[in-house]
Amino acid sequence: MTVRVLFMLLFSLSFWPFAHAQENTINASKLGFIPIQMDGRVRPLSSLSDIVYQDLTQEKIKHHSKALQFLARVMFDPAEAAEEQIIHIGDPHTIENLGLKKAQRFYSLSNITPALTKLSPDIEQWVTSDPKNLTPFQKEVLELTDKIITLTQIMRSFTAILPLDITPPDDIKNALDAQYYNYLNLISFEEEITKKAQQYSQRGLKNLNAQNLQYIVLSEQLIALRQGGDTNDALRVIPDNNSALYYSPWDLLLSGEASPQSLALLSSWGQLAYAYRQNDQTIFDQTASIITKQSNTIKPYKQFKLTLEKYYLIINPLLLSALLYALSLIAIGFRKNDIAIKLGVFGVIIHGLMLAVRVYILGRPPVATLFESILFVGFLSVLVLYTMRFKTKNNTYAIMATSLGLFLHIIATGFTQNND
Repeated sequence: MTVRVLFMLLFSLSFWPFAHAQENTINASKLGFIPIQMDGRVRPLSSLSDIVYQDLTQEKIKHHSKALQFLARVMFDPAEAAEEQIIHIGDPHTIENLGLKKAQRFYSLSNITPALTKLSPDIEQWVTSDPKNLTPFQKEVLELTDKIITLTQIMRSFTAILPLDITPPDDIKNALDAQYYNYLNLISFEEEITKKAQQYSQRGLKNLNAQNLQYIVLSEQLIALRQGGDTNDALRVIPDNNSALYYSPWDLLLSGEASPQSLALLSSWGQLAYAYRQNDQTIFDQTASIITKQSNTIKPYKQFKLTLEKYYLIINPLLLSALLYALSLIAIGFRKNDIAIKLGVFGVIIHGLMLAVRVYILGRPPVATLFESILFVGFLSVLVLYTMRFKTKNNTYAIMATSLGLFLHIIATGFTQNND
C-alpha cells in the first residue's frame, strides 16, 4: 500500500460510517482457533493478534487474551479501536514534533492521525529517500507509518460486513428485510443505488427530498467502503476452493472469484461481527465455531496443528526452558546438585520438545532462521554435555550445559521474528 492510499484511509476515518458497538464484555477466545493465512502458511488467528499487539505496544505479550480482545475490537468495532491508546511512541523528540501530549507513552490512532496527515507530503519523500540520509525523527515517523498502515488495513478488513450506521431508502429496506445493513447485503443493489444517486445529485439541493438524499449519502458510503477495501489483504480468512491461497474479505468481493461456500463463510463472519457488536456471547461462540468448521470444509487443514500452535504461544516454552536452566544454575550455586541436575534435565526436555513442536507445525527442520539454528545447536550441545555428566559423574559438565543453554537462549531471543 502506498503512503498516499494510507492518508486517504486516515482521512476517511473522519467519515466512518459505523457506529460504536454496545458496551462490550465479549470473551473473544474462540477467535484464536480460526485459521488464517499468514507468512505463506495457515496459522491460528491468535498468532496475528500477538504480532499486532506486540508491534503496536512494543511490549512482550504477557496476556494473550488481551491481544485477542484488542484484535476483536479492531475487526468488529473499529470506531472504538481508533480511540484506544495502544500505539507506543518512546522518543520524546518525536512526540514533541508530532504535537502530541508529552505526559503519555501510548497514543490512539485518532491522536496520531492529524499529525501524520500534516506530514504526508514529507513522508512521501522520506519513503523514497536513502535510509542513510534520514534523521532519527524521520525514521521513527516511517516506522510509525508502517504500524498505522497495518492497523488501518485490519480495521478495514471487515468493513464489507460490519453493520452500517445508516437508514437505507424505504424501497431498499423493504426489498432486503434485513436485521442490519452492510456492504455485503447491499452489493446487489449497488448499481441501482449509484444510478439513482447520480440522477438525484444533478437536481439541486432544494429539489431533493429525504429519500433522494438517502440514496446520495448511501452511494458515497458504498464508494468509500469499496475504495478502502481496494488492495486490502491484511487479513486472509477465506480459503480458496481451487488453490492454496486464502482471500481477504475485500479480495474475495472485488476479485469476482467468490463461490457459494466462500460467500456463506463471509456471511458467517458478518453474523460474528453482529453478535460481537450486540454483546451476545452465546451467538458469538457458536458462530466462531461454525466459521472454523466452514473453513475446514472449504479447505481441510489439521485443526490439531493450529490448536498446538495457539497453546505453544501461550505456554512460551522458550521462556520456560530458559527459566529452568537459570534455576539449575542457582541450585548449583547453593550446592543443591541433585536438584540442579533435575532442573537442568527438565530444561533440556522442554528445549527439545519446543524444537519438535516447531518442526511439526512448520513442516521443516529447525535451521531455517538464525533463531532456530541457535536453539538447535544449543539443544545438541546441552544434550551432549549432560550425557558426559551422567557418564563421568562430573558436575562440571552440568554447569557447562546449563550455562551454555541459558546463554544461547538469551542470544536467540535477539533474532526472533513474527512472534517466534
